[in-house]
Amino acid sequence: MCTSTTAYSRFADLVLAGRNNAPAKGDYPSICASLGVRPEALDRILERELGMNGPEILECLQKLLNL
Repeated sequence: MCTSTTAYSRFADLVLAGRNNAPAKGDYPSICASLGVRPEALDRILERELGMNGPEILECLQKLLNL
């Protein structure tokens, strides 16, 4: 299990990589599980830093990329 801060960084890497290979096709709990972090813990950081929770970010990304 990684720290919330590390998971935030890895989540950001997945989102940035999504421009080319769409890693956001998984659901948020599955992505969090693969990062080894609880969704609630990552959500706290995402909401503080970006103003949106994980599912909201994935939804926006999926709309943007027309997934």
